Amino acid sequence: MLRRTACFLLAAILMLAGLGAFAEGQTTITVMTRWSGSDPMAEYLDNFIKEFEAANPDVKVENISVNEEASYNNKFKTLVATGDIPNIFYLPGIASLVKYAENGLIMDVSELFSDKEWVDGFVEGAFDMFNFEPYGVKGVYAIPFAVTPEVIFYNVDLLKSVGYETFPETMDDFYAMMDKLVEKGIAPFAPGAKETWRTGHFHNQFLYHWCGVPKAMDLGARKAKWTDEDVVQSLAYVKEMNDRGYFMENCVGLTYDMEKQLFFSQQSAMVNNGSWFIGDVLGAGDLPFTVGAAKFPYFTEKPEFKDHIISYPQNYVLKGGMDEKEKDATVRFIKAYTSKENQTRVTAEKGTLPIRKDIDYTGIEVSDLFRQCMDIVNSAKATGGDSFDYDQLSSMQDVTRNAIVGMLLGNSPEQAAAEIQAEIDANG
Repeated sequence: MLRRTACFLLAAILMLAGLGAFAEGQTTITVMTRWSGSDPMAEYLDNFIKEFEAANPDVKVENISVNEEASYNNKFKTLVATGDIPNIFYLPGIASLVKYAENGLIMDVSELFSDKEWVDGFVEGAFDMFNFEPYGVKGVYAIPFAVTPEVIFYNVDLLKSVGYETFPETMDDFYAMMDKLVEKGIAPFAPGAKETWRTGHFHNQFLYHWCGVPKAMDLGARKAKWTDEDVVQSLAYVKEMNDRGYFMENCVGLTYDMEKQLFFSQQSAMVNNGSWFIGDVLGAGDLPFTVGAAKFPYFTEKPEFKDHIISYPQNYVLKGGMDEKEKDATVRFIKAYTSKENQTRVTAEKGTLPIRKDIDYTGIEVSDLFRQCMDIVNSAKATGGDSFDYDQLSSMQDVTRNAIVGMLLGNSPEQAAAEIQAEIDANG
């Protein structure tokens, strides 16, 4: 009943959005996200597009989404080089967005803020990180669509089997628990390191819990170096996870899909992942075990960073320089997708953590994982994204992540740090 009601409400909202906007012929807009293939949001996006087109017959939406990160990045770079930027796209990394804003390639969305009903429903400060005035560019250049903290999803039953009724809070207890899992023949983690972001995300955790969120900002601002002792140590912790057997053997050959399957088949006990993984858990059907979500443990030597968490900026960026018809169609789509009605619907159906504060939870049964992730978000004292997000060099994503995987193949933390710093030094 809830789903049927939500669909009816969404269709009504979209229909109203389309009234008075019909122009002779169709206006085509393109949408490029990471939601494709087996991603649990892929089907949802496809259905939303169909409903939007039905309610807005003057608009044709082409979904050119790509799930795998490297393929997405390569395709996007090609589109930029050919001048065929999508109307709506996802792009992490504040530094990259600033460059596009400086060149007029993306739209200043602050002009949409006159729609008070739409904008006032977002949580406080939702647009702050996309206000580029501190970078010397006037305006706001992205629209957030979800809160996505990085947490540890764990098999409650497997942890109980080694004597842990609750998830360990400190790193010492965390290591002790993983030792017991290894002794029992269970891989604590099976990161799909063939897709380098999977181990890159582990380093984010160690960087923020050992060095703090401000250190990542200092790295990006060149006030600190990757060869600094504390940053090298944060890299060493990732290597230690592998050397102590906490990563499944030969994980460099695993894909992300394999990683998920190993967790769901109980061959690994935990997954370090963003809250988008809730959708995978809910979509896995009746699992023979309970899944919990916990904050990454903290170092007792660094209590000041206990509540520093990762929350990746999930955002939509709009193309700059659109003509009026194209811009009108694009704005209608983005407002419909980030509306109270659709955010309520996607929360109910996919368990995503909403960016809006005006969600109507009436009749919505949110999962325990949802509540646990929201508790982690609410406990945060500082929040950071990927370590490379603060740097102006677009090559930093590949360089940092490849260096981290290199440690799993035998390189030292010092070698990894030197490799990353050399990229910075070579590019000024």
